[in-house]
Amino acid sequence: MKNVFIVNNTAGGGKFTVSLLPQIESYFCDNGGEYIIEPTRCVGHATEIARKYAQLGEPVRIYACGGDGTLHEVLNGIVGFDNVELGAFPCGTGNDYVASFGDRDLFMNVASQVGGQSVCVDVISAAGQYSLNQCSMGFDAAVADNVIRFKGKKHISGSMAYLLAILDTLGGKISNRLTVSVDDGEEMEGEFLFAISAKGKYQGGGIMSAPSASPVSRMLNFMIVRKVSKPRFVTLLPKYMKGRHTDIHDIVLNLHGRKMTVKAERKLPVTLDGEVVFADLLVTEIVPSAVKFILPCELADKFERHTRVKEAVSAGV
Repeated sequence: MKNVFIVNNTAGGGKFTVSLLPQIESYFCDNGGEYIIEPTRCVGHATEIARKYAQLGEPVRIYACGGDGTLHEVLNGIVGFDNVELGAFPCGTGNDYVASFGDRDLFMNVASQVGGQSVCVDVISAAGQYSLNQCSMGFDAAVADNVIRFKGKKHISGSMAYLLAILDTLGGKISNRLTVSVDDGEEMEGEFLFAISAKGKYQGGGIMSAPSASPVSRMLNFMIVRKVSKPRFVTLLPKYMKGRHTDIHDIVLNLHGRKMTVKAERKLPVTLDGEVVFADLLVTEIVPSAVKFILPCELADKFERHTRVKEAVSAGV
């Protein structure tokens, strides 16, 4: 099988890709097999490269070597192609999607990845794109739009950049009037901080914004948070970062379903795996088993066991 490594040399300051490329070359020199290294040149290029190989129709493994943004781009080049397996070498500052599976270091091991097993995972359809991890509208999307001011600066990690962006965004209006519905049910209208649709638990370099989400579950986790005052927001921020906000029942709605619709009175930032667009309507829907995602063998066995348990529970076995 052909192995294509799409490499974003700017992700995470390039420090991980510098060490990764010699490991890839060494592995295939010792073990044989066909591999191609494709560096990206600009935003959106990873999607073009991935689609080019997907359209050939032959079995191929395409690895996104970069951060969540690179993985997002590659994903949008391969959805709908059954001949493609998608892998990730988390070389960025965030790497939030792979964090939901376990040990990040396993994803950086070339032998574990090339020898890994692909499992079927769901994706999120939103705003004409596909996402693996999280989509949202509101304050946290405004933070994602603001984080570029801090990301990549010396001595500032991914999570620190996100925290600084939160504090900076607090200087403006933190809530918006939204109308939210889940699975086309009753509409909830009011002032909300944000509404998240998630398959993965983390965003912003390790902040556990959706602790009830799981790549194993066949549902989306919706984290909908009502307006709070700025002083209370600051006091609750540590709980939010550690995923302990789901017990704040007066403001947090922790729901599960297959679709969420969020309407705003004006165009607001919307984040798709950290990539920001602007819209006044966000419809997120689950696309079941849309992608074959490569997991290191140690994690693939665990994923399959958890999936069987989840399916048995859902079936009432």
